[in-house]
Amino acid sequence: MRRDCPHCNAKAKTSDDRIQVIRDGSFWRKSDGRLIIKFKCRACGKHFSHATFAKEYRQKKRHKNERIKNLLGERCSIRGIARIERLSRTTVLRKLKFLGPIALVELQEMNHARKPITRLQFDDQETAEQSKYKPLAISLAVEEGSRWIAGFEVSEMPVKWKMSPRKRALYGNRKDMRAEGRRLLFARIKLFLDPKVTIISDQHPHYPKSIREHFPLATHVRHKSRRPIDHGQDELKQGFDPMFSLNHTCAKNRDRVARLTRKSWCLSKKKEHLVYHLAIAFVRHNKSLPCNESQRK
Repeated sequence: MRRDCPHCNAKAKTSDDRIQVIRDGSFWRKSDGRLIIKFKCRACGKHFSHATFAKEYRQKKRHKNERIKNLLGERCSIRGIARIERLSRTTVLRKLKFLGPIALVELQEMNHARKPITRLQFDDQETAEQSKYKPLAISLAVEEGSRWIAGFEVSEMPVKWKMSPRKRALYGNRKDMRAEGRRLLFARIKLFLDPKVTIISDQHPHYPKSIREHFPLATHVRHKSRRPIDHGQDELKQGFDPMFSLNHTCAKNRDRVARLTRKSWCLSKKKEHLVYHLAIAFVRHNKSLPCNESQRK
């Protein structure tokens, strides 16, 4: 199969049936042992191959991508994956930056392929970057019953306790960006929800305003927060839990994503790395649900 030239956009075949792109040998790729066909463009004289059009172009360890993606969703840290796969931490981090944006797009496509959600549970999950004095809020939207993750957004939040003058001088005052994060999340998942969706949340005082702004026809049901049980990463609640789908998903996230696990050495150094890691883990989570095939349009 001939390809158009990526350098000068010359067509493989012109209107007068002249061939502009010709084959120019082949080579065996070292990383996965595949035979790659090379081409030459007669118009500009430059060379390219089938590998030029791949997302993994110029990657020397592309055969590690799927393995690293699976390990990121199974409570493995960046350093742990580097030790297991005998790679440098820099290589694993580059894989995270490569796989993360792809997972974000895939999460959107998976939501487009499903039926509109009629009952949604929503709440914020807290974590931090670099230090507990730099907290982050993960706004998470989960379908009730199926535990399908419809979307998420990571935003900055202020410290909830009083800081000493020394810590305040070191870390400064953080802005509360949770309202902006909810706005971005609702704007993103609005296409996947039924206009008359039922949104279930706790009694957070700022939730009703954000929900009315983006979902004027929605029904907002609020439940009082319950005390967490000892196990379940402090996410599962005592007794009957009307928000079990969301809380169970949050507990699973803390158990499966190393940087969310409580009382551990793992911590996000950058906010964007947390976003990429969550996207990879959430795509893996949605694919493992039994409703993945039954809820297709």
